[in-house]
Amino acid sequence: MSNLNYNAKEILKLTQTLSRLKTEKEQFMLKLEQLEKARLNKELSQQEYEIQLKALTQKKSLAHYNQEIRDCLEQIQHYKESASENLEKPINAVLSAPNLPKLDLSASTPLPTHSFTQIPEKMSLPMVDKPGVKRFSKSLTKEKKEKPKEYYVYKTHSYAKVAYFFMGELTFNLINKYKDWYEPYNEKVHLANLNLMTKTYVAMLLFTTLISFPLFTLLTFLYFLNFSYALLGGIVGMILTFLIFYFYPHSTIKTRQNKIRIELVFATVHMAAVSGSGANPEKIFKLLVDSGEYPELEPDLKRILNNLNLFGYNLTTSLKSVASSTASPSFKDLLNGMVSTIETGGDLTQYLQEKAKDALETFRLDQKRYLSALSSFADVYTGVLITAPLLFIITLAILEKISPTLAGMPISSIAFAGTYIGLPVLNALFIAALTIFQPEI
Repeated sequence: MSNLNYNAKEILKLTQTLSRLKTEKEQFMLKLEQLEKARLNKELSQQEYEIQLKALTQKKSLAHYNQEIRDCLEQIQHYKESASENLEKPINAVLSAPNLPKLDLSASTPLPTHSFTQIPEKMSLPMVDKPGVKRFSKSLTKEKKEKPKEYYVYKTHSYAKVAYFFMGELTFNLINKYKDWYEPYNEKVHLANLNLMTKTYVAMLLFTTLISFPLFTLLTFLYFLNFSYALLGGIVGMILTFLIFYFYPHSTIKTRQNKIRIELVFATVHMAAVSGSGANPEKIFKLLVDSGEYPELEPDLKRILNNLNLFGYNLTTSLKSVASSTASPSFKDLLNGMVSTIETGGDLTQYLQEKAKDALETFRLDQKRYLSALSSFADVYTGVLITAPLLFIITLAILEKISPTLAGMPISSIAFAGTYIGLPVLNALFIAALTIFQPEI
């Protein structure tokens, strides 16, 4: 009976805890919805929004509340099963005990006083399975291992904080004044995946350009010891710094697209294999991130997980959101195809397997074309950088016997320049050409 009382008390405590967790989760979802609404209505700046979001999710996220509720329900189920066993085991033990007399409880038959003395002395009524209880208690008391991350929050860089501190107000005024320029540039910064807000990146651009002027001026002055040259060097350095920062997102987008195109081939095969194992579609993206084999795809995959586990979106809404903002057209096409397959009730595994097959076939064709181009490069290299230099040296050696100069220049100097300057430059240009045409592997 004491065990039944204990189980009942624990179930009551867990029920109260479950009610509290549900209330806290509803309040958390309400605050999250209000915060998102304030951002969409532009009542909060992006920086204020991220600060409040970080403060809101610092202690617990939506995934944490869901996990605690699941744990609470599992413990309630355990205590219910334990209470049921405590009721059934004593009754079954008494009914199945050997040598119990059959009692006739009719009014004409007196109850024998020696009836229960025939119960075997060693027979005991089994209660709760003690080893099982100990194992369960130990599992409750032992320290839980750190749970894997279900969502990802980007950290602010210290240099970005300093730049925004000095240039934040100027940046805000420029953005409000030149909105037609800001909107497309904002899209470029997001597609480049710089892990920075566009306002912060513009502040870094202005701040770095500003501090580059005295830095380049000082370096130029130390080299030439001339103030005019130093001033010119500072202006040129400032312009170059501005141009590098301004066009950096554009070049990064192109680089990311090429790398994602290659990673997506193997990622699609990975996704098809995971889906074919019977895993939930949500688990596919978590396993891809945990593998660490797709660094360029990882930011987009993390945004999918954030939409699912932090903001509470369903899978199709999350995929549509990321598809509309990814830098890779191929990945966008894959995500939109997954959305269509899920919404129409199609076979997601079959879709991923077909996409993986097509991606591998395209990859093989690209590699064959590159090998064919590489063969042509090899012929050019043999003719221009092996055969031609030999003929060049032989010709110069013959001409030197006839005349020590050629067009007023010593032949020995021409041979020296061709050997130690011309050949290295041509080889460098050839390597650069190979690098440009080489596909990412």
